[in-house]
Amino acid sequence: MINPPNASIRRLILVAIMPTLFFGPNAIGAPTTGAYTEDRTNTWVQDQVLESVGNVNMIMCFMGALRPEINADGENYLALVDGDACDRAGGGSTTQSSAASSAISYANVIVNSSRPSTTEPLSVKAWVDEVEDQADIYTLTSISQGPSSSNPNGVFTLRFAGYPKSAPTTRQFIGALSATGSNLSFFEEGANYDESGNTSETAMAVTFSGTESGAGRVFKREGNEPPTNNLFAYNATHFKRGNADNTAQCFSRREADASTSVYRYGVYKSDGSRLTDVDGNASTEGGFPITYSAQSVTYYGWAGYHGVFLSDNAGISNGDSVTRADDSGLVYTYNAIGGKLIRNTKGTTTLGETNGQLIQYWSQSDGRRFFISWTGNAFELLSVEECGNSGCTRRAPNNSESAPTATSLRASNQLFMFGYSDAIGGSISLNVPSSGDFSNTTSVNYTQQSTVSPSDANALTLHCTSECLKPTLEIESHVSNPSSSPYETVGGDTYNWGAVLVGNAKVYTFSSGMMRNAANHDIDASGVNLADYQNNWGFRTGPLVNLADAKCDSQGVADPNGTHICSNLASTYYQWETGPNNWNKLVTLTKADNSVVQFEPPTKMTLTLSTSNSTLASTDPKIGSKIFLDFNGFDSLYGIPWTCVDPETNERSQICNNTSKYVPEFGLKAGAAMTAVGGSTTYYVRPLDEEKRFGLDPQGCAGLTLQEVTLPTNSAVSVDPKDSIGLRPTVSGPPRVIHGVPQTQ
Repeated sequence: MINPPNASIRRLILVAIMPTLFFGPNAIGAPTTGAYTEDRTNTWVQDQVLESVGNVNMIMCFMGALRPEINADGENYLALVDGDACDRAGGGSTTQSSAASSAISYANVIVNSSRPSTTEPLSVKAWVDEVEDQADIYTLTSISQGPSSSNPNGVFTLRFAGYPKSAPTTRQFIGALSATGSNLSFFEEGANYDESGNTSETAMAVTFSGTESGAGRVFKREGNEPPTNNLFAYNATHFKRGNADNTAQCFSRREADASTSVYRYGVYKSDGSRLTDVDGNASTEGGFPITYSAQSVTYYGWAGYHGVFLSDNAGISNGDSVTRADDSGLVYTYNAIGGKLIRNTKGTTTLGETNGQLIQYWSQSDGRRFFISWTGNAFELLSVEECGNSGCTRRAPNNSESAPTATSLRASNQLFMFGYSDAIGGSISLNVPSSGDFSNTTSVNYTQQSTVSPSDANALTLHCTSECLKPTLEIESHVSNPSSSPYETVGGDTYNWGAVLVGNAKVYTFSSGMMRNAANHDIDASGVNLADYQNNWGFRTGPLVNLADAKCDSQGVADPNGTHICSNLASTYYQWETGPNNWNKLVTLTKADNSVVQFEPPTKMTLTLSTSNSTLASTDPKIGSKIFLDFNGFDSLYGIPWTCVDPETNERSQICNNTSKYVPEFGLKAGAAMTAVGGSTTYYVRPLDEEKRFGLDPQGCAGLTLQEVTLPTNSAVSVDPKDSIGLRPTVSGPPRVIHGVPQTQ
């Protein structure tokens, strides 16, 4: 019997160089029925030697997300694939925030999967409409034999080719991936790699000696750049890679030595069904896929709390119509303004409950970002970020730099300390003790966020004492000349973490949802070009408060008749966000009855970390600490901090540079239980997309020798799948699959 395509081709690279491992949920009191037991974990191995053939894992991700094995009825159907998720499978490095990570732009794929009889191959045709890259991709896969203990890769051939939409008869690239009982090969060539007529070529070959050992070679040439030639070999316990000069690194193949990074989780109820909405409020939406059509092109995207996300090529404008991509087919009117007001409602935990969690802290003197963590009796400085024209890097602290203490903060008149921590729920603040130092019982304020509607914003007058954004023209000037500041000076400083005279505060009001300063100038950076700016995420103010909620005396003590403002005293504060990205704007969808779709804000989830529910070692200081995560839909769970990996050694480090790979600092195991903050219902987590990296073992490869392996040639791509499957057919109706998740029909 032929196993499903995912069981054969999705595990391709994994089985080629690692033993059978990592599959199936690690249940720890988790559901035993429903989607929890049916949904699969897509797993891939990421290693430096595979980065040259990142397209292999990316193609496998696409194929797995189509679910052709459950739709092998010979009918054409629509599937949506999250391209960013598959880019990570191909080795792409990204950082994460709940807003930016919700910025989904789907590739829409027409699929035809068929298997006429149990003795014939499974044939999968796929037409990928890659609107982001303005290309059409054609794939044809034939699977003759599934994986087995004697033939771990099965027997199959996958062919693919891409054509630019601007020149649909001019092939841009072509490739093929195939496996037999003893060989695995990949070949891809591209035309006009550097727009000067030069081509590119990538080839990989792996030969297997039984089921536990083998050797391989990866060759890559891009235009006139020097080619790379990497060799690898493996046996039952170790993996060795290096160049032709035999300079090599050695790694263990044991699961216990490997590192795991999870990029996508599913969240489930106790009965195993998928969790899509926590509060059950029928008047709010968790988010849904949408389509937008312009100039005979249909773009697929996502609408949710953080905005409406479509390809940048879509060019959507206010007043345009978008359609809900499900059976309802509802049509909405799109409208966006250049910023949005975020309401932050404080919750409280303690430093002791966040032990070991990464915290980002900004220096009051020069705005540099320090990465610190609480050790149980003091903050520890882990690394320091420095930014320039070429971007930002994180380096080890020097002897003159230290973590903040209550004494040092009081000496600089800081009555409270602001920071950011993914693990603690985003923006955080701590009141600086009036005497002594921070302790495990020191309160840490985190926030639960919601977006303020334009009508509610118009009724507000807000005061700002720190990071108070300048009006539009001055923000544009700052982007052109970063030595200037985008923030107003308040009482002599742009950053203030103490009591500030009421008369020195900047006052903002709102009109039609847009924030304005006292001179009635809009604070709008939606038209600013951030392509060459060191931080392209957009701009956000410090705390904006109602004056009555934050009055204090000069020493920071709450006083309704005080002459100063202490923004840390407000239980609710606001922030204005603006920028050119979708998540920087307030986007609304209006129904036919002129009511606005209300999207549910992320629900704050929490759990206490342990070795049974996380990948943390028993000696990690984070064991026993709480983590706060943002839930924004079934497979939208964010909040685990990010760290860096050295791709040469696969070792993690707080020191990051432009060669580093960014990965989540740790993962949650299948079956990890969590609850909503303030709630008692238990929900369960399962990894959906995860990456494995070998553990370094320098002394383990004495018996392994790197050797040249014969590579495939361009004869491997003599057949263009476009000629075999023809042009993209038309399919009506909603998608049958959204990134691997079957949809209810």
